[in-house]
Amino acid sequence: MRLSALIMLSVLACIAANGLSGCKSRATPPPPALVAPPEPVKPVSGWTTEVTTGAVSTLCEALTSDGWVSRFREGNSRMPVIAVAPFEDRSGDQVPVTDVAAEFVRVLGTNDRVLAASAGQVADVTLSGVIGLRTSADGAKDFTIDARITDTKSTETLWVAGVTRQRPVPSSAGASAADSAAPAAAGSPETSAPAPAGK
Repeated sequence: MRLSALIMLSVLACIAANGLSGCKSRATPPPPALVAPPEPVKPVSGWTTEVTTGAVSTLCEALTSDGWVSRFREGNSRMPVIAVAPFEDRSGDQVPVTDVAAEFVRVLGTNDRVLAASAGQVADVTLSGVIGLRTSADGAKDFTIDARITDTKSTETLWVAGVTRQRPVPSSAGASAADSAAPAAAGSPETSAPAPAGK
């Protein structure tokens, strides 16, 4: 009887030992690896530096050679000070309007008939405008850049003009921006005639 009890105790002890050993051998599975979400795809814009420089150069030439500048200089015995406001982008093509405004300031600053307003300087007139995108019947797309000069005090419009620039097709094959913009640079932009100056 005592022997049977000892055998039973030995069996139970062995079972308990095996059970504890089995529990210890079960490794905790590692947590699932964290996978970073994919970066959002950035929209590709057809607007290039060449479009900026070409459009701004054409508009500044028309702006500074118009009769409103001469009339202002004769009536005030000085050059008009022009503040440049960021153009409104209605093209839906992520146009860098801040860069466009900076290019206007740069080009106007080199002109000897007008002055580009510096930070905090009171301006006589404000240059503003709208950038759009139009599609022709054959599917070609053109940027439209319409600009206007407005008297700061009276809000009277003194000058209006616009240009169009062919929208280069954004390249996903690694072509350079200069290559993409070549068709626009080669063609002559259309320039609308300035509106008659106000009284």
